[in-house]
Amino acid sequence: MGRYTDRNVNKTARAGYIRKQLEDYGHKNIEVWWEPIRRGCEMSGYEGGWFFCSNWLDENEEEYDYFEPIGYNFQEALENIKEYDLRED
Repeated sequence: MGRYTDRNVNKTARAGYIRKQLEDYGHKNIEVWWEPIRRGCEMSGYEGGWFFCSNWLDENEEEYDYFEPIGYNFQEALENIKEYDLRED
């Protein structure tokens, strides 16, 4: 089980690859997991897909947490990871 969630995290090769990509963008203490795709509530989209949690410190040493869905499938998750870039320019 994960630190941030009750899901099994970082257990598959794909989850490990996504985790490595997020580490390259500056995330720390990353947990990645897959949830089965299912129909959402009325007037909502689908639920599930790839998710990640991480925490990081800003320039003032304040801690922040991410909890984000990043894609319904593996390829979409990899394409969306660049939106969570924490590296300094």
